[in-house]
Amino acid sequence: MDDLLKPVKTVTIRKISEVEPVSVSENAIPKIQITSPDGALQLLKGKPDSNELRRILEYIIKTRNNDVVFNIKIPEPKAAQIIHLLVNDIAPSYWSTFHKESLPKGNFDKELPLKNLLVNSLAGLPGIGSIVARLKLLSSESKQNTKSPSTVHFEVIEETLDVLQAVLEQYAFSDDIRRGFSYYGQDKTKRTLFWKETITLLASGKIVAVAAQAEDLVKGSNIPHSSRWIANGAQYCSWLGRQIWPTVVNIQAGEPWSTPEAVKASAQFLGKSLGIGYPYDLIQEMLRLLHEGKAEDLKSLGSVLEAMRLHEQRQFLDVTVLSLVKGLSLESSMSKLETQVASLISGGAALLTNVVMENENMCDHLVQRLIQSGPTLYDESMTSIRIMLAVIAENEERLQEVMEKSMKRFGDLSYIKHTPILPQESLAQVLLISAGYVHRKQPMFLFTIARSSKNSTGISNRLAASSSRARFLGMIVGSTISELVDKPGNKLNFGVEELETDDAKWWKDLVKLEDVVGDGSQLRDFLSFKFPGGPNRSPSNGAVATRRDVATIAKARMKPAKPESAPASSSKIMVVEEDDDDDLVPYAKPDSDPDDDDEDPELVNRDKPTVPVYIRDLISWIKDTEKHDRHILALRTAPSLIRRKANFGKEVTDHVVELANLFVGLGDHFDIDDFAQLRLQSLVAVLVAQPKEMGRWFAKAFFEGDYSISQRTAVLSIMGLGARELAGLENGSDLTGAVKEMNAAFPSKQLPEKFHKLYGGGNDALDVESKKLERGMMEPLALKAADKLSGPNALKVRTFSSRMDVEKKRKKPVSNEFSKIVADSFFFPLTGRFQVTLQAYGGKSPQSSPHLLPLYIRTLTLILHAAGLSNPSLPSMTAEFFDLLLGLRGRALQDDNVLEALLFGLLTTLNLNAGEDAVADGGRRLCTEMGREMLEMQGWVEGVFERVDGATRNVGLQGQTAKETEGGRVAMLAAGVLTRIGEIVSKFQRLLVGDIVPF
Repeated sequence: MDDLLKPVKTVTIRKISEVEPVSVSENAIPKIQITSPDGALQLLKGKPDSNELRRILEYIIKTRNNDVVFNIKIPEPKAAQIIHLLVNDIAPSYWSTFHKESLPKGNFDKELPLKNLLVNSLAGLPGIGSIVARLKLLSSESKQNTKSPSTVHFEVIEETLDVLQAVLEQYAFSDDIRRGFSYYGQDKTKRTLFWKETITLLASGKIVAVAAQAEDLVKGSNIPHSSRWIANGAQYCSWLGRQIWPTVVNIQAGEPWSTPEAVKASAQFLGKSLGIGYPYDLIQEMLRLLHEGKAEDLKSLGSVLEAMRLHEQRQFLDVTVLSLVKGLSLESSMSKLETQVASLISGGAALLTNVVMENENMCDHLVQRLIQSGPTLYDESMTSIRIMLAVIAENEERLQEVMEKSMKRFGDLSYIKHTPILPQESLAQVLLISAGYVHRKQPMFLFTIARSSKNSTGISNRLAASSSRARFLGMIVGSTISELVDKPGNKLNFGVEELETDDAKWWKDLVKLEDVVGDGSQLRDFLSFKFPGGPNRSPSNGAVATRRDVATIAKARMKPAKPESAPASSSKIMVVEEDDDDDLVPYAKPDSDPDDDDEDPELVNRDKPTVPVYIRDLISWIKDTEKHDRHILALRTAPSLIRRKANFGKEVTDHVVELANLFVGLGDHFDIDDFAQLRLQSLVAVLVAQPKEMGRWFAKAFFEGDYSISQRTAVLSIMGLGARELAGLENGSDLTGAVKEMNAAFPSKQLPEKFHKLYGGGNDALDVESKKLERGMMEPLALKAADKLSGPNALKVRTFSSRMDVEKKRKKPVSNEFSKIVADSFFFPLTGRFQVTLQAYGGKSPQSSPHLLPLYIRTLTLILHAAGLSNPSLPSMTAEFFDLLLGLRGRALQDDNVLEALLFGLLTTLNLNAGEDAVADGGRRLCTEMGREMLEMQGWVEGVFERVDGATRNVGLQGQTAKETEGGRVAMLAAGVLTRIGEIVSKFQRLLVGDIVPF
């Protein structure tokens, strides 16, 4: 029987169970003479002990700086054999025992720990490549053996990840590359191969991909594991930036490394590194190192950028501008701090000038960035515009080009009609600030362009726009330029109150801004302002701390200091006389405490937390995930405390952003049943406390924050429900009512409670409110249709109510303060950023996913409905929302949820503008300004209704009616949209025919 089962191959990993502490005394370790790499190779093949291994590694480190004898960092056959043995045999056998090795005493430089010797021996390009190859092989073997995974195999993967991270932390890229170039000398072919291998291994993302795959496999096992920065793309790119910067800085005149070939090689490496996917982290780390170094280092960076490819130069410039302005809270208004702000902007312009230098390609791209796309970060757009224009202002020809092209684009009809408001505002800022520069440097050119047809036609197109904000921007630009070039009696004056507000004065003062490119001291001040915390700690120094580490540190800080020992007191004999205590009344027994019923007195908790009364205490308690009682109490108290403190003092105002950051990224550490509801209530309270600022913040967090799908869903729910509460609609200040209503569904239609928490999406409060609104819009249409089918009006009996009954049912008017801020703080930030995201990523962005897109459309719909019928920004919001819905028709045909949300948004828009309660000229405005779009949408909805209604007629299965099915709801909404559009078309048919048929 034993002959039938023969092993094909047997692999044994030699493990050293115990290693006694090795003394580093010179007399204790016998001297082993190793004089050649062949001798070291033979000893490695013979499975050396710790003493022999120490001498081998010391020989390798000693000779790696001698390129003539032997250098393990140079890719050669002998070095490859030694590295293969170190990685595949020595490291697996010894790595798990290194934590038992005693640290050397005395002269640390003379005798290094064995672990440090091994890591330093592998800290080179061949060593890193061999470790990555072994890790990739182990991962592939683990995937193939998914049926019978071995714990030992996962432990080997875990150890290999540790080895790789330790080697990369000790790796010096600059020294290694310079040594490789000098070693190959005049052999250009070998230098090229050496450099290509370096780029492929380090700058292509290969290490991150292999490490992330291996870490995922380890996480799926049952062995203990920890997160590593080598598997995180952002942190790896930060490490790569620290490796690239010394190489770039060393490219200076008079050094051997400053050859054109070396400059080109550095440019290739930097350009390839930008393609990993985290260019912001890479460049941010380089700027941080610039803060630690000298301002002259930028000259070396400019020479490297000139050698990069054109698209890589443009990408580097875009990300550099983003890095300069992201995170800066500079005020764009003319305040007392304007001098300080101008100094910081001058420092940022000095840095950008050194990056651009005399590079024509980057200068042209800077002009195009200002004119065409504009800054994508609208919250920091003013800062980026001022920095870029300060750089452009040094060249008068390019400054004229910016103003002329921005004026042409500002007055273009298609741009006015189809571009969101936020990019139009950014372009208006570019136009006004550049006009101020031109007026000071070349006033005749500004006079000429102000009299040109571009200006007059553009202002006319702006005044004829349907959006009130677009008209406002046109009047601001026209009147401001006229004040610069015209005499007092000929200045353009529109005579409207909008131009007398504080907002209009702020826009007009933009032409007074004059920023200059700063010097070295201002550059240093700018970097100090941007990086106030000093040098960033690298992952090798422990900057990447896990949540467990943070909790441990916090817990250690909270431990009270040990009191000093009190001096021993001398013992004395005291005589106590007994008195009669008959007159004393004894205390009553305390009330029973439920905690005292516990049999074990150690489990009784006497340290019960009290309700927090300050916002700073609330924040610290929610962050404390170690104490269950404090965390739960703070979470349940947060909504009421934030609302109570919103209009009392400045506690909420000072910590509002910190509160929003804390609650949006908060996790359910204790499996609380109503955690999502409590977090939603707290965030709605934060939004209601500061709606103008936090509306923009939540819109930015939804598109740019590093959040999961569920967290982005919560952000949309916050904005929709917060908008309804600010408008005075029934939402519920108590959001639990909405949730309980959905939980009242029939039990057979719900998942088990355990899975309903994970996958049940029907209990979303935003979905409940949208369903209520949908039902409220469809019921009048259904009643009206039923009334038409019941017979002629002459045969119907009409019941008249008394005046008193009518007055009782009539709702009292409520002042809608939300309509004043809805456009700028809620609606336009959401629509504008969505358009930018679509242009950048297409349909691959998270915001365009089937999970978020329907909720995004419903959120915009609820915000539009909450703005009210008398909202002054309703025409512009309607036009922008209508364009967005037209652009999503293709996605709607692919997903029924998107289709239902789109029809719901369209029906709400039509009801607000042309419903029974709408203003009298709402339907006329729709036909006049968006006649073609109305008819185009009508034809598309008819096709949708025919397709969905035909499929719904065959449903009647299992007792379901067509209305109860998903297709039935879509058909019902499509019928409602067609009914509304039909009413508008029949009423204003002549206007539509006049708009379509040219005469």
